[in-house]
Amino acid sequence: ASDLAAALRPQVLVELGVSCGDSYFGFCQAVSEANVACTCYGVDPFEDAAIYDAVSRHNERFYRSFSHLLRAGFEKALDQFSGESVDLLHINAFRTYEDGRRAFDKWLSKVRPGGVVLLHGIAVRSAEHGIWRLWEELLRGFPAFGFRSGNGLGVLRKPGGAGNDSAYLKELFSSSAENQERIRRYYALCAGRIELEHAAGSMASRSDGAIQVLEQRLADAQQASSKERTRMQAAQAALTQQLAI
Repeated sequence: ASDLAAALRPQVLVELGVSCGDSYFGFCQAVSEANVACTCYGVDPFEDAAIYDAVSRHNERFYRSFSHLLRAGFEKALDQFSGESVDLLHINAFRTYEDGRRAFDKWLSKVRPGGVVLLHGIAVRSAEHGIWRLWEELLRGFPAFGFRSGNGLGVLRKPGGAGNDSAYLKELFSSSAENQERIRRYYALCAGRIELEHAAGSMASRSDGAIQVLEQRLADAQQASSKERTRMQAAQAALTQQLAI
C-alpha cells in the first residue's frame, strides 16, 4: 500500500468493502506517511453497528482530516462520485464472479484514465469464490500485474491518461517476466516478515528457545527482503534508463 500510494500519489482513493478496516486503514496510513494530498473514502453497508462504531472511532482518531466512511450500498454510493474522478479504486467486498463483475463494470467509469484498480481475491479458487475468473478476463483488456501470495491481489491500469507513470508502475506493468517475478518475491517476503513480527509480539509467555528461533527467522526474513528490495530498485533504475533513451 505504501509503495503504491507513493508511486501513484492519488488525489481520490476509494475502497469498496471496508469491513473491520484492515486494508482501508493501511491505505490511509500509507497516504499519511507518503505525505500525499489525497481524500480517502471507505464504502461499506456496515450492517453490524458495533463494527461500524469501532471503525468510525478509529477513523475519527487517526485520519479524520482526509478520510470519510460512507455507510451505504456499493451501487448507491456511485452517485457520490463524478465520472473519472477516482485515482485508486480497491474492490475488496466480493467473492462471486457475478458480484465482482457487476461492481467492476459499474465503478470503472468513476476511475480516471490512467487510474489504478485493485481487485482482491484473485488467487482464491473454490466453489464460493469466482474473482479469479474475473481477473483472467480482465487480463485480456488491461495492463495488469498480479500478486499471488495470500488471497491474491490484482493491479490493473485503466487505459488512457497522460502516460507519465512512475518507474514503480512501469516496472509493474511493463517490465520483463523475470523482474515481475522478483517484485512478487519481494512482497511475499515482506508479508512473511510482518507475520513473523506479529508472532514475535505475542510470544511473551513462550520459552526463551522458541523466542530465539523466531527472532532468527525474523532476522533472516529481514535480510532476504532487503536483498530483494535492492535487486528490485536496480531493475527499476535500469528500466527508467531504457525508457529515457
